[in-house]
Amino acid sequence: MQILRGREDFLRLIADNVRDAIWVLDISTLRYIYANSYCEEIFGIPAERYIGSPVGINMDRKTRRETRRIIADETANDHGRDPDRSLLYVGMEVEKRGGRAVWTETKASFVRDDSGRPIAILGVTRDITGRRRMEETLRERYEFENLITLIATRFINIPSDEIDGGIRHALKLIGDFARVDRCYLALLSSDRRCIVGAYEWRARGIGPGLGASEGASARPPRWLVERHARFETVHVPRMDDLPAAAGGLRGAGGGIEAKSMVSVPLVLDGELFGFFGLDSVRKYKSWPDDTIALLRIVGEIFVNLFKRRKADQEISLYRRIVAYMKDQMVFADVAMVVRAANEEFIRAFGLRGDEAAGRPLAELFGPGWFDEIIGPSFQSCLSGREIFFEQLCEYPVPGLRYMEISMYPFKGARRGAVEGVIINLRDITGRLKVEGNVLAAAQRERQRIGMELHDGVSHQLLGVAIRCRLLYERLKERSIGEAQEALAVENGVNRAIEEVRSLARGLMPPVGEMDNFRELLEEMLREMEGCHSIDCVIEAPSSFRIDDATVAAQLYYIISEALANVIKHAGARRVVIGFNWTGDLLAVRVRDDGVGIGDRTRESSGLGLALMKHRARLIGGTLSVQRGRGGGTEVVCKFRMKRRDGHEREAGGKRKGA
Repeated sequence: MQILRGREDFLRLIADNVRDAIWVLDISTLRYIYANSYCEEIFGIPAERYIGSPVGINMDRKTRRETRRIIADETANDHGRDPDRSLLYVGMEVEKRGGRAVWTETKASFVRDDSGRPIAILGVTRDITGRRRMEETLRERYEFENLITLIATRFINIPSDEIDGGIRHALKLIGDFARVDRCYLALLSSDRRCIVGAYEWRARGIGPGLGASEGASARPPRWLVERHARFETVHVPRMDDLPAAAGGLRGAGGGIEAKSMVSVPLVLDGELFGFFGLDSVRKYKSWPDDTIALLRIVGEIFVNLFKRRKADQEISLYRRIVAYMKDQMVFADVAMVVRAANEEFIRAFGLRGDEAAGRPLAELFGPGWFDEIIGPSFQSCLSGREIFFEQLCEYPVPGLRYMEISMYPFKGARRGAVEGVIINLRDITGRLKVEGNVLAAAQRERQRIGMELHDGVSHQLLGVAIRCRLLYERLKERSIGEAQEALAVENGVNRAIEEVRSLARGLMPPVGEMDNFRELLEEMLREMEGCHSIDCVIEAPSSFRIDDATVAAQLYYIISEALANVIKHAGARRVVIGFNWTGDLLAVRVRDDGVGIGDRTRESSGLGLALMKHRARLIGGTLSVQRGRGGGTEVVCKFRMKRRDGHEREAGGKRKGA
């Protein structure tokens, strides 16, 4: 504990006000010399057991070896690196006592002696298990939705003679993604007593699960068919727990050899004609309701494939596969005339029956929506491109809705030429409301933490600084040599106060404290220019202002996140924030002269970019990140907002603070 001399009270004060594990590791011995009580909450190891234990007591062998290597490298090369940097920032999975896995984030930095030599490592570890699981769940659902969209899109243009191969490929994609051992589809005879057609994907080393080779006749499990005949989904997490009436479902004789299974009925024209399912043979598995709902959608896709085959080989697969989809779907030929539309599309536009067929897209969507969005995207799609974007749309029936729009070129049998475009409109308004609630809750928590830092920790640190000053004065009056050390401690506490207040400002920025959005923005830029030596410029009409508090708040956060990315990644010397009007369309651009964004970065779905896009949606806008024409990166947010009277049309440049 000698290393903590003069700082122990300060560290304990901090440790008592945060819900993080705080620890100190002596570099010379690689043993812990300090740990707060929250270490037991995260790692399941009491603080007193931590102290004196070697590094990695809570890690597996591989992670422990890698941690030692990092510490050795950082220590050996410390003289050539920034002494104020964070040592490392990692996320790892640790196992608490009792076997429960916990995901953590750790941020660490060197503690140095008077000569600047690193002698210990101060670390803060946070439990992010809940956030990690939520992100993993959302990610898996999003990826599954994309997979289903991919499968549906491929089936749109698939010729009738390639449907069987397409189904087998789809089963493989779904089986691999769901990490199961079997994925199958069975077609039943009209009396439901026999399997007359089967498609099955199996993992390596796994036997057939339908009781027969693909395509051969076999008897289906009676209990399963009876449940499916009532249009029920069968979900069995443990086959061992099946009732006696389901005895024929498991094992030989037409049963399914597995530990867990889920199966959805395939219904055509109100009658059961098959089922689609997943089996887990090696281990027990449970499927969440969201996944089962997506499996039903896959079942509907398969149903529409067979419906199309049954009806007519010449009829467009598109018209059949979208019949029961919840999205709005419409097919238009190269002349932009509607040839087919599903019920959701017809209902949204206030039409009846076949009123959509034969009408120009421009007439249905209206001049504004068509000229600015649908028309140009349609032309690009005719060249063979697939188009994806989001847009706030106003419908005759449901009104203002936020839509996810996908446009696909439809290639016919004639040498693969594009014969039209399939437009898919998915209503994501409800999802955005949920995202908004999550974001609002996160923001409230950030503000709460910021207030606690500002009103609690910083005030307590101020008390410590005052006591250090009083101690300094007393020592100075008595000519005691340690007076300067007391003064140094006071200076260190004052620096800590500034850091805590800076953190608090970042967690609860002053949106709403100023009536003038421009003043708020200029204040942020002055701080950025002063702290990071980046020249910041605002290009906007002199009378430019935003009176809507909601719009101002979301724009502030979007610009703040964009500037944070400039600081972290761009290596820029200059940033320009521009505001340009085109009618009622306001474009906000954040441009830098840095290294520019890479294709992989632009296509990634990082949390920061996702939040920026969500904030743009909340004000009815869109957001894009792209390379600047002259280099660097450009973040563009566009949305509609009524202009105030007296706004200047010409954009004049104004330097921050000028």
